[in-house]
Amino acid sequence: WGGDNTYKQLNVSTSLGTVVAAAVGLEHTCAITASGAVKCWGYTEYGVATVPSNLELPVQMLSTGEYYTCVLDAAGDTRCWGYENGYGATVPPPDLGIPQSIAAGGTASCAVTSDNAVVCWGADWSKSVPETLTGKAVRSVSVGTTFACAHSTDGMVTCWGSNDHNQTAVVPALLSGTSTASAVSSAGYHSCAVLGPVP
Repeated sequence: WGGDNTYKQLNVSTSLGTVVAAAVGLEHTCAITASGAVKCWGYTEYGVATVPSNLELPVQMLSTGEYYTCVLDAAGDTRCWGYENGYGATVPPPDLGIPQSIAAGGTASCAVTSDNAVVCWGADWSKSVPETLTGKAVRSVSVGTTFACAHSTDGMVTCWGSNDHNQTAVVPALLSGTSTASAVSSAGYHSCAVLGPVP
């Protein structure tokens, strides 16, 4: 629901079957089916909705950026496709390894590595991961258009990148430690957190 549905990104096919995960970009939608295959629909320019035919199935995780998609396939490879915006957001580093999670955004993508660190690729801003995260165990990372936020296992949230819409200005309670976040999500130019103990 929502949006103008210009590219039919809201039209879920009845032939899709059982879905185990889904994610939405600006004008495209993707899902992992029960068989581990990935199906995408909506905006078709630049190969945004064209899933590579050589993905190793079953796909383990999925994240949609604004006009691209990244997955972790059964071979342990992070694969991205769609609009290459000139920043390299669809080109994971070759030494990434098998990440615990991946997050696609607007001009960059990030992953939580096997040792709970954050690695980002794409626009230069994304690679300036704050020193305050050094030595911290990161639980998840989410990426907006020009910023990213990491959620540590201690419940703290750290954001970096552009702050032209206050998108990296984490609410004081989470900065001071008087509150912790149990989940964090970022997109576009804003973030939301669920306050509570870390699961």
